[in-house]
Amino acid sequence: MDKKPEALIFGAGALALGFLGPELYKDWALTFIDIDAKKELLSRLKDNGKYTVNIAGPFQKAFEVTNVRGLNLNNPPELKEIIQRFSSSPLIFTSVGAANLNSLVPIFCEGIRNVTEGFSLPFRKAKSDTTYILCCENGRDIAMKFHTSLEISLNRRLTLECRIGDTVMGRMCRVEPDIESNKYLEPVYEGANWAVVAEPFFGFPIKRSLIKEEKLFKSPFQLKEDSVFEALEDIKFFAHNGCHAFLGYLGFLKGYRYFGELKKDKNLMGLAYETLFNEVGKALITKHEIIDRSDYENYAIDLLRRLTCPYFNDSIDRAVRRPLEKLGPDERLISGARFILSQGICPKIYTLSIAAAIKAGVNNKEISSDNIDEILLTYCKLTPDKDASLIELIKDSYERIKM
Repeated sequence: MDKKPEALIFGAGALALGFLGPELYKDWALTFIDIDAKKELLSRLKDNGKYTVNIAGPFQKAFEVTNVRGLNLNNPPELKEIIQRFSSSPLIFTSVGAANLNSLVPIFCEGIRNVTEGFSLPFRKAKSDTTYILCCENGRDIAMKFHTSLEISLNRRLTLECRIGDTVMGRMCRVEPDIESNKYLEPVYEGANWAVVAEPFFGFPIKRSLIKEEKLFKSPFQLKEDSVFEALEDIKFFAHNGCHAFLGYLGFLKGYRYFGELKKDKNLMGLAYETLFNEVGKALITKHEIIDRSDYENYAIDLLRRLTCPYFNDSIDRAVRRPLEKLGPDERLISGARFILSQGICPKIYTLSIAAAIKAGVNNKEISSDNIDEILLTYCKLTPDKDASLIELIKDSYERIKM
């Protein structure tokens, strides 16, 4: 039997454990990499070579992800091994969150130097002479920004032997932090008091133009032409992530604790439907001619079902954490509203999510000022000369949610 090719996964959070691991472990030898905060998990992965994931949908199923290891960036000998393993790993994922991605630049530069300068003699890359780095973070142009940061740090251009691209991570995953009284969930490892929960959703698209050796990227990879991939990327960010934030922040202000409870709120679900179809959807179809209207409408209806699925039991708290981060100019709320406006459509309903995120930040003291003009300038980086119409829409929405 051929030895499985190696893949490194930077980040051992919900997405990596709940999506990348289950989708890849049958064909790849996986190494999860994180810091001391995940020390116990990484140690268990290293010793036992497995962990457990709970699939929550119309059926409840727990299964083991095997053929895995764990390495700790804060452990000097393991850090050395991580850098060496760049030479034996044709596939590397980042799943650390967009805000944390730059912290990986020094490590990746060392790893890339090892690959290109041939210092890692004990480790040989098998099956490919190319290193593929796939970014799984939410956002737009994540891979391009990471690519630029690496080139600046290396002080040279990256060759085609190192290819960096984005992915579309469609599966919702979460960590259930306290399962002592939960008889339905299996712990991530024996003795743990927390669990990984994921919805039954499969496959992740990548650009076909990024890939030199297609035989290395069989299922669950879905190779897409550039125009299709770019449309899917925008759908994920503006429709999926945008609607998740919309329901989360407005649901939070209404006192809901779980997304499954939102189904009974006809007004809120009606607003989500309107923005998803008549603002986000129209903007996406206007920009991307390749998007079929009926396909998008089917996707949007299914998305509302998935977001409010009682089996997945997603918490409102998970959606509304770190409102300041989500109010950044490149994040789903502000960039989503700008995107809708750029296609000639007024995001009158969509901006309610921005107003709700601001209100949530003010309520929990994460935002110190309640001056809406100051907040939009300081946190959202909106200026009256460039963003006058959007500012007015957000201010109108802010007054609406205060009523």
